[in-house]
Amino acid sequence: RGFMSFAPWGVLGPVIALSSLIIGINLTADALAKALGIDRAQKAPV
Repeated sequence: RGFMSFAPWGVLGPVIALSSLIIGINLTADALAKALGIDRAQKAPV
């Protein structure tokens, strides 16, 4: 816990990497859905 106050990059690096991975996967899934003609914005019937 004390290490984080002296070296915040030890925490920020993995957080930035994980965030980039998640955003990249979402963008890839959206592009794939668009290429296949799937409308992901359409709401499911209730």
